[in-house]
Amino acid sequence: MIAAYLSEAQKLILGDAAAGEPLVTIRACGVCQSDFKAFANPPANMHLPRVLGHEIVGILEKDRPEQGLCRGDRVALWPALCCGKCYYCKSGRENLCPEVQIFGYHLDGGFRTGFSFSVDREKNLRLYKIPEKLSFTEAVFAEPLACVLNALEKVVFIPKSCLVVGAGGMGRLAIRAIQSRWPSKVFVHDIDAWRLQQAESECQRSQGEEVDLVFMAASTGLALEYGLDHLAPGGMALLFSGMDRDDTSSFAIPHNRVHQKEQQLTGAYGCCPRHIKDALRLMETDAVPVADLISRTMELTDLPQVLAEKDYSEYKTVIICDENN
Repeated sequence: MIAAYLSEAQKLILGDAAAGEPLVTIRACGVCQSDFKAFANPPANMHLPRVLGHEIVGILEKDRPEQGLCRGDRVALWPALCCGKCYYCKSGRENLCPEVQIFGYHLDGGFRTGFSFSVDREKNLRLYKIPEKLSFTEAVFAEPLACVLNALEKVVFIPKSCLVVGAGGMGRLAIRAIQSRWPSKVFVHDIDAWRLQQAESECQRSQGEEVDLVFMAASTGLALEYGLDHLAPGGMALLFSGMDRDDTSSFAIPHNRVHQKEQQLTGAYGCCPRHIKDALRLMETDAVPVADLISRTMELTDLPQVLAEKDYSEYKTVIICDENN
């Protein structure tokens, strides 16, 4: 098995993956913006060398009857391991488990040709069968779409209008997921003219309207300020995208405005296993189409060059990890 290791900031090396028979032969892995960020500036608590990548799909190499899966099934991975015993795990909020370990961050991720685990860890891996209709490259969207679904799940009312701040890949998924969920009017805002133009094929450009729901798919203080400035009384802002560590903008939460207008600011982080299953279903039925969001595909050996480009203008780059894809 071959793997791409982040050995230090802005240095990726190709080498042999960990020994052992693979549980999953990885066929494709999406490149997330967090992978670009980790490549450029690894988090202080990320132990290097580390294999990045968490949007993972592949072929199951062993039967897993407890999950209704057989060897040869095409599967998508929930990108983490959790304890399965704590309050959060038992209440279906595994993403908040205090012992959660995320692929590509705490554990080696999907930029390799195979996944192998010790027996004690293997039992905690959550896998979901990919519908026949979806290709591997489409199925890598299971994880990012699942994160969007986790956020939208927190909205307990039907919004008449929504604003998505940020028209990148996650913003485009949010627009489509909102439209599949509610009969809401959707607006979009972005400072990148190309992204905004692409998103306008699906919804309207924000012109200063107040909305019931703001979905923050951008990660700067200025973006957050724009979103909250357009939040209606009684509305909710979903803080979906985490702030960049090198963001120098500052923005103080307008406490009295939030207080007087009874607005809600709600965090949304990652996804839970059930959201992966829901995301696959939405893609299978074309309720949330994703094929047109794939900007490019390339081989694992091209990954060092891809990450060095630091190009956020495209939507989704998919690394083909196995030549049989």
